[in-house]
Amino acid sequence: MVKRWRQVVIFAITIGVVVLASSINPTEEKVAMPTSLPDTALEMDNQVEPVEITHTEDQQDKPIMHQASVRIPVPLILQNPELYNGCEVTALTMLLDSAGVDVDKMTLATQVKKDPTLRTENDGILNWGDPNMGFVGSITGETAGYGVYHGPIRELAEQYLPDRIVDLTGSIWEKIEDYLRIGSPVWVITNDTFDVIDEADFQTWESAEGPVKATIKEHSVLVVGYDEKFVYINDPLGVTDHVEKDAFLRAWEQMGMQAISYQSN
Repeated sequence: MVKRWRQVVIFAITIGVVVLASSINPTEEKVAMPTSLPDTALEMDNQVEPVEITHTEDQQDKPIMHQASVRIPVPLILQNPELYNGCEVTALTMLLDSAGVDVDKMTLATQVKKDPTLRTENDGILNWGDPNMGFVGSITGETAGYGVYHGPIRELAEQYLPDRIVDLTGSIWEKIEDYLRIGSPVWVITNDTFDVIDEADFQTWESAEGPVKATIKEHSVLVVGYDEKFVYINDPLGVTDHVEKDAFLRAWEQMGMQAISYQSN
């Protein structure tokens, strides 16, 4: 009897060991992921935090961001009747005014650097000043006058906004729009047709620094805005307040892509 009970116990233990062993998996199987995520998971993935972009010096000609249109309110100042040839200093007056500087066009006309070279002609060769060096001729129009380019204008502007003036000459147009987007208008050189002009409209004269190729159609305005189709300007002649963008860019590029603005505070 005792022997039979021992056999029963041994048999039961053997069966239990077998059952326990069969329930143990010696290797871990990977659980298959669903082929598509739930809608809630997709919604969470789409909520990406914006990334702040910083620009290094070698990226200075890359646009900061896109904005479809900008229009900066700047009071219009006319160059006439006092400054027949004074579009550049009048446009600068408006630029400085937009930055909170209280100065008038006549003061700037007196202060802008001048090239004192008189206009003369000998044996068919015209001699005059260099607008890169200073204002050429009469700014009031009492005698022959031409104008002045970005270099002397930048120097004068820096007297009123030290460490803030930015010479954007040679930059791509998108860089001009960058400054408009931060609220800084841009002084530029263009021509009074606001489109590309014929080569016949240019003449070359000799100066102390070398030949100067110029046009009597040269003009300066303050760019105060843009949209997809137009560039908005403060024109010292008061002719228009907007110009078709493609045409304006052609004129600006033809006149050397000259531009000046300022950094915001």
